[in-house]
Amino acid sequence: MLALKSVGHLKTMETLHENEIEQLSFHHQKFLDIFHNKSYPDIKFKSTSISLSDANALIEAYVLLNKNSWMKGVKDVETILFQKSNYIHSLSYWHQDILNRKRTLLDFSYFSTPTTCFMLRYLMTFQRKELKIKFKNGQD
Repeated sequence: MLALKSVGHLKTMETLHENEIEQLSFHHQKFLDIFHNKSYPDIKFKSTSISLSDANALIEAYVLLNKNSWMKGVKDVETILFQKSNYIHSLSYWHQDILNRKRTLLDFSYFSTPTTCFMLRYLMTFQRKELKIKFKNGQD
């Protein structure tokens, strides 16, 4: 039941126009309330393992909240993905090609479409140097 409520708030946020800030904020807060107080109540006090789908949903909530200006969501998404927080997850978008170990691939299979679009913008804007290193400037 909790999962359905969480998804409902995300889907509502997805359908709202970017200018409907009050409604976006309302549904974002409702999602966070379910996430932090019901799905993962210990997360406030100690590091807690969260599922890949829940990690994506958490990121998506911030992406959708900031759909009118995607850069406003960068700090929150970076905190979830990279910085020390109480979220323990294995969500990653870098993978080695199993047929060619020297090749790095981008894998967004665990990300929703809005989160994938956000991550591509993020990588091209803030991680361009890392992209060049990982992909060796397009050389194989």
